[in-house]
Amino acid sequence: TTTTTTTTFYNKKNIFIAKWLPQFAILDHPKVQGFVTHGGLNGLYESILAGVPTLCCGILFDQPLNCEKVHQFGMGKRISFDDDQFNEELFFNHLVEIMERSYYKDRVNEIREIAEWNRGRQEAVNYVEYVLKFKDKTAEHFFPAENHYNFIEKGLYDVMALSLVM
Repeated sequence: TTTTTTTTFYNKKNIFIAKWLPQFAILDHPKVQGFVTHGGLNGLYESILAGVPTLCCGILFDQPLNCEKVHQFGMGKRISFDDDQFNEELFFNHLVEIMERSYYKDRVNEIREIAEWNRGRQEAVNYVEYVLKFKDKTAEHFFPAENHYNFIEKGLYDVMALSLVM
């Protein structure tokens, strides 16, 4: 469940605090034009699937590298808190740029198409590999249970007969 407070945040009435929010549902909303993220893979993947450009501020572990990839692929801009040039104005300008320049939205949508296509392709590859790997094993869980029904069960004749008796 989502819990929110009614307190204002830095005197902004349009900002509220919550313990948890459905990030993908928010990113997928048509009015969302940009996403500020620390560069975690899940958030980046969700922003790609939602077609939302990102302003990426990587801090730890793989995050700075992920933010570099965001920049390289044109899905958004990266910014570093360690940069001597970092300030509120730079942050704001980068955020406005990813939201207003269609280039970033177009690039994210191109990458989304690739990701969606690849996901379906990967699923097909997984099924083929499964069959090859477990060819001597059963794959019964892939097939409907009706495949094992006899003639009477498939035609529901047993159910009809019982209905007539009652």
